[in-house]
Amino acid sequence: MRGPYHEFVAVAEREHPRAAYLSLLHSPEAVRVADDLVRYIGDTLDWVPSSNPAGGESRQTGLNYFGPTIIDPPATAQLARIIRSWIAIFRLGPERLQLRGWWSETDQAYERLEFERAALIAVLEQLEAMTERVGPGEYLVHLGI
Repeated sequence: MRGPYHEFVAVAEREHPRAAYLSLLHSPEAVRVADDLVRYIGDTLDWVPSSNPAGGESRQTGLNYFGPTIIDPPATAQLARIIRSWIAIFRLGPERLQLRGWWSETDQAYERLEFERAALIAVLEQLEAMTERVGPGEYLVHLGI
């Protein structure tokens, strides 16, 4: 999948204070999700309770598109269920998924997003597994593009 990318990392609070989120950027443990996919499923991600460590831990829902987001349990379980639902939907599609993207004023048409189904599902399965592993004393960090 082409970038830019959003990174997700599961961490233990005792090992990684929330204010140190920048040190997680480009972590080898990160699951990288293409921006086109995050935008495509974005309306459903907006249902997930979260906070902004760059904004004094202010409560919100959804992801900070350009910045950090923290998702605590039990919201990580909710995120896992949403991702699992998208996996089920994408499994029904053809091997090469063609999805409608954003409206382009320049082209006067919608962008066409194309993904290899197997690769898209593999990334979502990695993210789902990561979110399911987040337990007490841990949290999920999203680092926006």
